[in-house]
Amino acid sequence: MLQQTLELVADRPDLESPLRKALAGRPLAKPQGHKGGEATDMLVLNLDAAAASAIAKRVEVAVAEGLETSGTRGRGLGGFREAWREYGEFINQQQRQQQ
Repeated sequence: MLQQTLELVADRPDLESPLRKALAGRPLAKPQGHKGGEATDMLVLNLDAAAASAIAKRVEVAVAEGLETSGTRGRGLGGFREAWREYGEFINQQQRQQQ
C-alpha cells in the first residue's frame, strides 16, 4: 500500500520522503502463522498529523476520481481510504495523549 501511495503523492516530496524511508526500513516480524510475501510486510511509518491528513485527502480525491495506481489497476483503491483515515486518527490520538 505504501508503494502505491507513493504514486499518488509523487508531486509532494514532503509526503514522498517519509514513505520512501519506511519502505527502505527493515520489516517488522510477522505474527506467527502469517502468510504472504514481501507485499504483506509491515513497516514502521512515522508521519505527523499534517502529513497523514494530506495523504488521506489525496487518497480521498483519488478514490472519488476513480484513479488507480500501477498496482491497483482493475480493482481500484479499495481499502486505501479507510487505511489512511485510520492511520490519521491513530496519529491524532497519539498526539493528544502526548499533550
